[in-house]
Amino acid sequence: MAATIGNTTLSRTNVVITTSADKVVSSPGNYLPLSLLGGDDEYNLPDPTENAGKVIIIDNDSGGSVNVIGSINGGSHYDLADNNAITVKSNGINWRIIYSHII
Repeated sequence: MAATIGNTTLSRTNVVITTSADKVVSSPGNYLPLSLLGGDDEYNLPDPTENAGKVIIIDNDSGGSVNVIGSINGGSHYDLADNNAITVKSNGINWRIIYSHII
C-alpha cells in the first residue's frame, strides 16, 4: 500500500528487521512498537538501498535505551532513548530521520 502526500509517495508495505538475538521481526505496516518486540537492545533496519521511499516509525517504549543499527543520517547507528520515537525514510542510500519526538 502506498499513500501520496503532496509530491511524496510513502510506501507502507511490510517492514522486516532483525534484533540483537537474530530474531526476525515483521510488521504488517510501518510502525514498530519496541515494547512488543521483546527485551533486545539492538534493532537492525533493512537495507535502505532496497527500500527507497519506505517510511518506518520506531517507537521506543521498551523501558530502556535501544540501538537502532543501519545507515541512519550517514552514520552506522542511532541510540534511541526510552519514551522517544523516530520516523525514518529511505532515500535509496541511507535512512534519514524525518521526524523525532518524545512520547
